[in-house]
This record gives sequence, structure tokens and C-alpha cells, in this order.
Amino acid sequence: MSYDPTWVEVLKAAVTSGLSGVHTCLPGSVLSYDPETQTAKVQIMLSEFDSPIAPLEGVPVRFPRFGSFRIVGPVPIGQEVDLHFYEIDPSRWEETGKISQPNILRRHGLFAFAVPGAASKPNALPATPEDLRLGLADGTIDIVITPEAILLGDATATDFVATALKVAAALAALKAAVDAAEIVETGASGLGGMAALKAALDTATWPTAFSTAATKVKAI
Repeated sequence: MSYDPTWVEVLKAAVTSGLSGVHTCLPGSVLSYDPETQTAKVQIMLSEFDSPIAPLEGVPVRFPRFGSFRIVGPVPIGQEVDLHFYEIDPSRWEETGKISQPNILRRHGLFAFAVPGAASKPNALPATPEDLRLGLADGTIDIVITPEAILLGDATATDFVATALKVAAALAALKAAVDAAEIVETGASGLGGMAALKAALDTATWPTAFSTAATKVKAI
């Protein structure tokens, strides 16, 4: 028995067919990575079919950049990424950095770039803290930034690091005490010289841990 679809059904089927080729964002897994070109071979990790989609070659990996600053890291095999897709072929713009005509006129092709940071549940990060952290994914080594201080090593750091100027000032005080002992000695020798040195050192202002410490940076 034949069936004649309505115009509404025809239009809906046409829209569905067209949208099937529109890609926005998909999870991927890195199969290989070239740190020189910062491009990767990436396997799309979702498929509407029985077999996986063929891996994408030469996918640019995007790291955060802020003017002359950047945050970069390794991209190992198996790294999970978010695959974003340009609406129009960006290849000429990528080569020149200027306003360019697309090399391929088709819209919504697989013009992908990868952003590290996607995570399936088996690869989820530990519970996220309330402070800003930069370090290993498992949290064993971190630079921790809180409203009060910067902690080096991990969040348990309590010992303020020494600063160069404060240590130099403490050493200068020690040298001044030695110089004063030489003056006080006034020709004494042996035990007399040692006594003069001790007297000068006893009257010197000695540095404490806090007098040489930074006020915002702790380490372990």
C-alpha cells in the first residue's frame, strides 16, 4: 500500500536530513599529537551507527591565550577533548590570520578544533576546591591561589618562603656584627677577640623566620 506524505512531513524530513550534517560539539579522544604543529588525530567518541566515525586528521588543539600569555600542557594519547566545529572552512584564515574567503564552500563540514578538558566519568577530576589551582589532575602537586596567599606544593603549605631582599638584609646584619667585633677588639687576640665577637653578636638584631619570609607565598 502506497503512502503519500503530506507537505509538512516532507518539509520535516528535509530539515531533519539537513540538520544531520550540522555539527556543533562532540567528545573526542586523541590518537596522536604533534607538539610542533599543535595538531592531533582525534577519534570522535559518539556514533549513531554500529561502527565509529573515521578519526579526524590534523585537528588543531587550542590552548588558552591572553595577549602574550598562554597556558599550555602535554596532550597524551587518550586525552579527552571537546571537538568544536567551525561553520565555514577556516583553513585560509588559519594560514594568514586575515579576513579570508573559505577554501571549501560547503557549510557545516567537519572543520574541527579540539579543546582539552572534556572528561568522561571514569576520568573525572577530584572534587573541585573553592580556590584556584594549577597542577596535576590528581591534585598531588598544585599551585594554589587563595584570597590570602599563594601556596606552592599543595593546599597544606604553611611555611612562608624566604625572599631574596630580606635574606640579604639578614646577612648584611650579620656582616655588620662581625665588622663591629673587629672594631671593638682593639688589638685583642685569641680569646679576647672571640669575646669581642660574641659581645657584638649578642647585641646584634638577629633575623627571625618571619623577618625573612614573604607575606603572601607559602611552600612545602
